Amino acid sequence: MINAYLIKINKNKRLDLTCLDESILFHCQNNEISLLSYHHLIKILRNDFNINEVKIDFSSKPRLINSSYQFNISHCKNYILIGISDEELGVDIEEKSRVISDNLIDRTLSIEEKRLVNNSIDFLRCWVKKEAYLKYLGTGINRRLNSVDSTKLNNAKLYEDENVIFCVYSHLLGDEVNVKEIYEED
Repeated sequence: MINAYLIKINKNKRLDLTCLDESILFHCQNNEISLLSYHHLIKILRNDFNINEVKIDFSSKPRLINSSYQFNISHCKNYILIGISDEELGVDIEEKSRVISDNLIDRTLSIEEKRLVNNSIDFLRCWVKKEAYLKYLGTGINRRLNSVDSTKLNNAKLYEDENVIFCVYSHLLGDEVNVKEIYEED
């Protein structure tokens, strides 16, 4: 089972760093949205998976120590997406309001994708699939993005609502993806 948590950020909420260990604080380097993402990851692992002691190895792709669960995190201006599964996965999220330049389209889309993209929403669908796939591999955006063709990524599942588009990538996508929406309270 793959679990995806879509979190709407409350910009007025004060961040509680007490649950974050030094490795997370060092890894996030005072980036508030990254710190908030790991805060939510720990809260979810404790509440939904009964994992009370959360330790993360940041030596390569971040991984839980002493747990069979895998996770992946993505965030944009107003949202955080956290994927958790017992198998490897990658996630990415973008807000539909993101402005897309022609230069970005030229640099990142394959020839096939350029034929299919007619607007910024089409572009974002390609983008989140590519990035979720690269995060699944653990490479991030360390390769030419136009060399990855999202039309051939069969293990990518897209979701969208009126505000965001996000993707979960895993070789287990025959399994159901359980999407849970969370809205931060004051």
